[in-house]
Amino acid sequence: MSPDNHDLNAPPSMPLLMNQKPLWIIHGHAFDLTDWIPRHPGGSLILLQVQGTDCTALFESYHALTQKPVNEMLKKYYIRDAFSVEMDASCMFNWEAMPKYKKIQEQVQCYFKNTSSKAPWWVMLWYAIWLVVLMCSCYYWATYGCKWASIVFGLSMWYTSGDMLHTGSHYGICKDVRLNIFLAYAFGVFHHIPSAWVRQHVMGHHAYTNTKYDPDLKHHYDWGWRNSPQDQPLAMHTQWKLRYPMLTLLTGVGPAIGETISWLTNKPDIYGKSNILWWEHGLILSQWLFYVAIFVLAVCYHGACIGLMPLAIHGTIYSLVTQPTHINTESFTDEDQSREWAVHQFQASRGDYSQSSLFLTFATVGLNLQSVHHLFPNVHWCHYPALYPIVCEAMGEPCVHKSWRSSYICYLKHLHQLNGDLINRHTDLG
Repeated sequence: MSPDNHDLNAPPSMPLLMNQKPLWIIHGHAFDLTDWIPRHPGGSLILLQVQGTDCTALFESYHALTQKPVNEMLKKYYIRDAFSVEMDASCMFNWEAMPKYKKIQEQVQCYFKNTSSKAPWWVMLWYAIWLVVLMCSCYYWATYGCKWASIVFGLSMWYTSGDMLHTGSHYGICKDVRLNIFLAYAFGVFHHIPSAWVRQHVMGHHAYTNTKYDPDLKHHYDWGWRNSPQDQPLAMHTQWKLRYPMLTLLTGVGPAIGETISWLTNKPDIYGKSNILWWEHGLILSQWLFYVAIFVLAVCYHGACIGLMPLAIHGTIYSLVTQPTHINTESFTDEDQSREWAVHQFQASRGDYSQSSLFLTFATVGLNLQSVHHLFPNVHWCHYPALYPIVCEAMGEPCVHKSWRSSYICYLKHLHQLNGDLINRHTDLG
């Protein structure tokens, strides 16, 4: 069903629509998956969280490796065609003709025919070691204020909390759905508040990468600079270089503290439509208070340097690793409703770097290869270097091998072009 056909398909009244039971919007149709929830192989949590949203992109990407006829299985739960106000991803991309994504899926399915797409035993050992490091360093930092512990704790906030929250919330660590959820929600709190992360990252950023609905593009807008040419420039953005060092250090703490509260109170578009489960309210509040309290107490007892050092280390790594991949001039293209979602995701990741390096893949926990990660989010990142040539070949694109340095320079040039001079926007980076 083409997007144009939905322009006339408006609800009789918004109050009436809001009083109806929230449905799942997939490919421009509304489904009632209530009876399917307890039998969903991916667990009930994610279905409950996306209820009432357009989850087309998540449906496609998380079923990319399944051999089951999921589209046929959906038909028995069909209720009606979706109203225009209910659709986001359904009408932003072409979901009817996806030759490139289908070709990629077939080849990746062949790759995983005799091996698991999850983390192998030696990567699970990596997780176990970092988990021990996280707990020990946190204890010595919080209890004794050890300088070495504050540094190691900052590193483990990225390599343990960050990775377990990110990969676990994508169900990519292991096949056990509950274990993925436990690792993400129990140990991911030092990276972000997990329930807010699922809405902001999984449901928001992954579905709408580098579009006007991508929440990741708004991180710095009110305080430092604009990341997207779609956003209106502010006078303060010309001073972005002065704010850049401080906001880089705060890359982790800003979203965890500020954006969690903003999300709960203002209900932003797209991922704000998500259903907040009854138990999540208490969990979000308790985890947010724990996050704030442990760092405030550390500052009070051990001083600002020791107390805030883990946040600065975590934030710096977070920024240096993630920002260059999507935030660059090449990764912003005109929105085209005739384009495949997968093609858009690939083109929105032009800043990928060190694509063939297993070492850099471990150092960045797979975030150097966003072009693969966005197409197969529930595949563990240790497989990304092997999958990258497959994706490129199916896309009809050459395997480009950039260094982190070159990608980072492109990122800075992009920021300068957007924010460096509101009068002369195209001045080269000096």
